[in-house]
Amino acid sequence: MGRQQAAFANRTAADQGGDRHPRTPGGKRIASAQPALFTRITRRRARRHGVRVSSIWGGTLKDNEVGPAIYAGFLPTALATGAYRAAPDATVVGHGLAHIPDALRELKNGVAAKKLVVTL
Repeated sequence: MGRQQAAFANRTAADQGGDRHPRTPGGKRIASAQPALFTRITRRRARRHGVRVSSIWGGTLKDNEVGPAIYAGFLPTALATGAYRAAPDATVVGHGLAHIPDALRELKNGVAAKKLVVTL
């Protein structure tokens, strides 16, 4: 498992009264939005600890009723009224393609709870 996924599994286990995921009661599952190759690698490693890992594929939202319900029905009104707020706040790194290396450099140096944006 990746460091973040292991931390999540351990935190979830602690919330449920256990200190490690093998002793956690109930199902142990992580839904990963990582590319398929990374999910397959993580799945093999996690299986040793009794944790099931599955992929999330966002492409299906456009093909069923969930996507329009969220993006046409709920989200526009929720954003306009403030019931839903995009978080974290955006940090604008710069304007134009020339600033993409700056944003990537900042990302490589480590970013926590930040949304990096390069405007075009």
